[in-house]
Amino acid sequence: MAGSGSIGTLAASDLPRVLDLAGFAGWNQTLADLERMLTFAPDSCFGLWCDGRLASTSMAFPYGDDLGWVAMVLTDPADRGKGYGTALTQHALDWLRDRGTAWIKLDASHLGQPLYERMGFVAESRMERHLLLAGAPRPASNLLPAGPLPFSLDRAGFGADRQRLLNLLLPIPGLRLAVLPGEQGYAMLRPGARARHLGPMVCATPEAAEQLLLWALSASAGEPLQWDLNTDNTHALLLANQHGFTPQRVLARMRVAGRQNPPPFAGEASLVYAIGGFDFG
Repeated sequence: MAGSGSIGTLAASDLPRVLDLAGFAGWNQTLADLERMLTFAPDSCFGLWCDGRLASTSMAFPYGDDLGWVAMVLTDPADRGKGYGTALTQHALDWLRDRGTAWIKLDASHLGQPLYERMGFVAESRMERHLLLAGAPRPASNLLPAGPLPFSLDRAGFGADRQRLLNLLLPIPGLRLAVLPGEQGYAMLRPGARARHLGPMVCATPEAAEQLLLWALSASAGEPLQWDLNTDNTHALLLANQHGFTPQRVLARMRVAGRQNPPPFAGEASLVYAIGGFDFG
C-alpha cells in the first residue's frame, strides 16, 4: 500500500493508460514501445492504482546481475505530490536488490533528482536530448549494410549484457539498422510518437561514429530526429552541434549500489554515441 493506493504489476490492458501518462510528460514512446517493455520485464513493470484508476508507474529492467535500470516513473498530474512516484521507485529498487543486482541506474529530470538523491542515488554524468527538425538539411543518401550486431562491442560500451533487449528491438516495424564491418559499430533508427529516435549507436572509433551518423541523417530525411547522448562522450556532443541538433532536455544519469561492495562498473561512455533512450538506458 502507498497512501490510499495499491501497488501491483502492469498487464497489457493497462498500457493505453501508461501511454496517456507518458503523453502528459511529453515523452516519445509509442504503444508498441510499451508492449516491448512489458515483454522484456513482465514481472517488474509496476503500477499504483487509486480507486481503481492507474495513477502512477515505474519499471525495473534487469541486465543480468551487473545492472538494473529504473524507468517510466510517471504520475498523473492530478496525483503528483502524494508520494506515489517515490513509493513505486522504491518498489522497483527493492525488486532489483532482491535479485542481487550490482548497480542500479536511472536518468533523472531536475524535478526528480532530489527525490532520487534522498534514496541514495548520486549523479555520475549529464545526459542531453537533442533534436534535428524535419526540414533541416541532410546529406545525400549514404546507405550502409546491416549484418550481425557486434554484441561484444555493445557490452563494452553499455557495461552489461543487453543482447536480449537488442534482439527484441530488431523486429520493430519501420526500424532501420546499419552495422559496420569488423565490429566497428552499429546504429538503430527507431520510430517514435514525436520523432524518429537515433539509438542505440555504439562505435569503436570516432570515424565509425561519423560514418554512422551520416547514414542516420540521410535515412531520416524529412523527419524530426531525436538523439539522446551522454555528454561524457565529447565527440558525440561535437557531432550533434556540427550537424545542427539543438538541446531539448537535460537529465542527470544517477547510480546507486544494489548490493554491498559491488565491483566497479565496466561501461565505457566514449564508445556509446547514442543511448537506447531514457527508458532502457
